[in-house]
Amino acid sequence: MASHIFRCLRCVFLCRRTVSCCAASWQCSSSSNTQSPSCCRRSFWHVLRAGFAVSCRNWLGFMHLDIDQVLELFQRIPYFKVMGAAGAQRYLTKLVRDGEELAHMLRSFPAVLYLPLDDHYACLVCQGATTEELIEDLCDPMLGIGWRGIVGASWLVALTPDSAFKKTLLDSRPRASKNEWLVDIAINEVDGVTSDSHPEIQRLIRQVRASLAGIPRPTRAFLPAKPISYFETLQADVATAYGAGGAKAAIAEIEKSKVGGARGLTYVFPPAETA
Repeated sequence: MASHIFRCLRCVFLCRRTVSCCAASWQCSSSSNTQSPSCCRRSFWHVLRAGFAVSCRNWLGFMHLDIDQVLELFQRIPYFKVMGAAGAQRYLTKLVRDGEELAHMLRSFPAVLYLPLDDHYACLVCQGATTEELIEDLCDPMLGIGWRGIVGASWLVALTPDSAFKKTLLDSRPRASKNEWLVDIAINEVDGVTSDSHPEIQRLIRQVRASLAGIPRPTRAFLPAKPISYFETLQADVATAYGAGGAKAAIAEIEKSKVGGARGLTYVFPPAETA
């Protein structure tokens, strides 16, 4: 065990040593990215920390899905809008209102996309992607996103309640950091009971689910988690690239390996109904 963890640490710290000088410019060089250097540094170290987490978890046999793709899907989860009861109620009220007023447009998904319904489309994508493996990965502290993952998992379970998710949420509840109320609502939805503390929010969640019922959900195609050998190879490739071409070459190697950018999720839609 010690030797495996040492190899994981060596991988991460050697990557850090070789490209620390260009952490601020990584991602900022992309024309589509407008983050500040400090945000890029945080993103960069998060990638390395996540890489270490995946390495250890793969060896321990706990990682289910590719971490890049899990984090990509996580970006579609509005955890920052539902992490407080008041904000969640405002957000859900808007979802319900827009879903009712634009129901004719929503029913045309995925053939027709309408910007004011983006949050509804994200809900459909999340519903189609939600599995027991995804919920476990989001709630696992080794993923590196902490309480946000638990909030995100609770949101997914509230949208797609299933008894298979209940144990994971119960085990993660103590780490929800003042968001236990959302975990409780998700568990209530699984059990089919009404929340004592936030019945209005639960009612709104049910209305959102009702507005999405019958609309095609894109199914997810996650890759399995990367093995520890992947990160060992990455460490060697980045070090070699830095030695040969400096910081730019190291950045290029990271992007080439797609640790620096999530491998795109493949979504499969059901065939359109014919008249």
